[in-house]
Amino acid sequence: MTEPSIQELGLLCLKDGASYVIVDRSGDVEPDAGVPGLYLDDMRYVSQLSLMVRGKKPCVIASTVSPDNAELRVQMTAEDGAIEIDRRVVVQDGRVHQQIVFSNQSCVPVSLPVEFPFNSDFRDMFQIRCSDAVASRQPIERRFAENKRSALAICRGKDEITRHCALSLGGDTGVVLDEYTKASARLELAPGETKVVAMAIGAPLPAGEEPTCESYRDALAALRAKRQKFADQGPKITFLDRDMQNWWDRSLSDIAMLTNDYDTGPYVCAGLPWFAVPFGRDGILTAMQMLWARPDIAKGALAFLAERQADQTDERIDAEPGKIMHETRACESCNIGEQPFKLYYGGADTTMLFVILAEQYLGRTGDTAFIEALRCNVDRALDWIEQYGENEDGLVVYEPKSEKSIGNQCWMDSADSIVDEHGNSDLPFPRAVCEIQGYAYAAWKAGAKFATIAGDMDRAQHCEEKARRLFEHFNEKFWDAEHGYYYRALVGVGKSGQEQPCRVKGSNMGQLLFTGIVPEDRAASVAGWMVDSAMFSGFGVRTLASDEAGYQRTGYHRGTVWPHDNAVIAGGLGRTGHVEAAAEVFEGMLAAARGYDWRLPELFAGDERAEGRRPADYPSACSPQAWAAATPFQLVQAVLGLRVDAKQGLRLDGSAWKEEWGDVVVEGLEVGGERLDFRLIASKGGAVLHRPGESAPGESAPNALDTPALQPV
Repeated sequence: MTEPSIQELGLLCLKDGASYVIVDRSGDVEPDAGVPGLYLDDMRYVSQLSLMVRGKKPCVIASTVSPDNAELRVQMTAEDGAIEIDRRVVVQDGRVHQQIVFSNQSCVPVSLPVEFPFNSDFRDMFQIRCSDAVASRQPIERRFAENKRSALAICRGKDEITRHCALSLGGDTGVVLDEYTKASARLELAPGETKVVAMAIGAPLPAGEEPTCESYRDALAALRAKRQKFADQGPKITFLDRDMQNWWDRSLSDIAMLTNDYDTGPYVCAGLPWFAVPFGRDGILTAMQMLWARPDIAKGALAFLAERQADQTDERIDAEPGKIMHETRACESCNIGEQPFKLYYGGADTTMLFVILAEQYLGRTGDTAFIEALRCNVDRALDWIEQYGENEDGLVVYEPKSEKSIGNQCWMDSADSIVDEHGNSDLPFPRAVCEIQGYAYAAWKAGAKFATIAGDMDRAQHCEEKARRLFEHFNEKFWDAEHGYYYRALVGVGKSGQEQPCRVKGSNMGQLLFTGIVPEDRAASVAGWMVDSAMFSGFGVRTLASDEAGYQRTGYHRGTVWPHDNAVIAGGLGRTGHVEAAAEVFEGMLAAARGYDWRLPELFAGDERAEGRRPADYPSACSPQAWAAATPFQLVQAVLGLRVDAKQGLRLDGSAWKEEWGDVVVEGLEVGGERLDFRLIASKGGAVLHRPGESAPGESAPNALDTPALQPV
């Protein structure tokens, strides 16, 4: 699939639940740009909605999305500055609501012709992402009301679902429908006079309702109340450094926008515009990154994924009993099986990540009742690893099951991500990538812990033995003793004469550090590679080292920098005691975030950092992307050595926290059923903990703190 460049087109995204809109800087949905539109459940309902004044687009002088991602406000001019236009846009409950105010700033009356071309095509995201899909395959019925103030488009898809898209007009301008796909009016504006167009398009309004300024304000208020409720469910975290606060606030707002509410709880969808649906791997890793501050995200993810755990084998969707889903979509091509992603299981790593998150959630919250209810799902996931995922050596391998399967079923899932030292990506299956072995090891250790809690010592011993055996085989087969790094992958696994290691340095070996599979005497070497000049661009760790033959500065997984990858690596660096290296990654990500106005994209180019330059774009990167937005949560945790445990309380080591990053104030952090307030005071020697009511510590205060007895204030 060849996606258009979101950055080059200057497109903006707003989202509420399963509905999202993509517009240009003027607030228009322009059909020539390809991807813009209003989407519900990955189906495009609105393919055009433009504002024209005297046959031309007005001049945009300012275009701003509010800090909470709730509203787009566009300020425009027309008639050589005589007319000012204030356009406001919000997407809420399946509709785009607009309020457009026209003001005559001149000293003479103005007769102003305005038009609103609009259209619906009912195409799904897969058709739109493929450049050869140019029209809907199903007929669209169009109607409009006698009063010419509303229109309706109806399409019955090949999936037998009938979808409706309605345009409703309101306001004091007299704008009416000229035809099925155009509304217009001639505004007569006296000097200083203003007139308002109110508009709603998307899901039909309830009978008898029409858009007004009040209904626009109600839609915006409802969305903002939802966003505020999301923010209130976690602690309030304040950074005294303005840059840090900007990054944190933007990230939290993006997570809130990407989060859908289900019966099972909140689930953070992967990213806009291509992946505005639940993905297993993305949702789990996002939940892991945020776990110390927002365990509710992890609980929602675990419950959602447990409900969709596979219970049978189906090679068309890569399903096997116990496997955790890769993604789920509700668009037409998935509903009819043209695409396998209605409920798809083609990820070799998601199942063990599910087990790891369950164990981490239990430690963070002590929520034994929820985990006990999840116990069957965890056991089935572990059984999948043993029965379907691993080979005779205990290594987890993968290969596509059908022609529609994703080939590389790891997080680096592009077709050419697995390369050898010659830059060749045409390599045999089955494949075993290094980070998945670490995930499997951590999952078996978690399984042993769950079994011990349940008193099933035979199963606990079995899980420990699986972990031990995997540890040995992995460290024997993947370690390059001469250069001190882990191979990216083994390919042709189990095939005589074809099994070979991919002897390249990649970021995925850095992810091993959080899993526990790296022996202590090798962790320092891996940590060193993460900040080596070939691996570390200055902004972040590259997916492939720049001195490898297969390196490409804008190759999707062959040299670009992924923020979430860096956060996971930093988490492992912090866990293994390499907090200075974690701080270096943190500083690089902070510089990158500054260059992107605090919204880190899905990925960016692997160019060397230079003074006065931000990273170069990866053209079709999602922005916002869930696990990129969650990056500062895990980076802060990694550098502070922050551990939040229901039984052991709060622990931290602030020795690597830089003075210029400033103090951090945390209010209402839930630990062991209590709410804690505290302040981390930055000094030349790192950060130290200060509890309210105590005198501030001096510079001689200790850096490392172990505070299991920290009490609420």
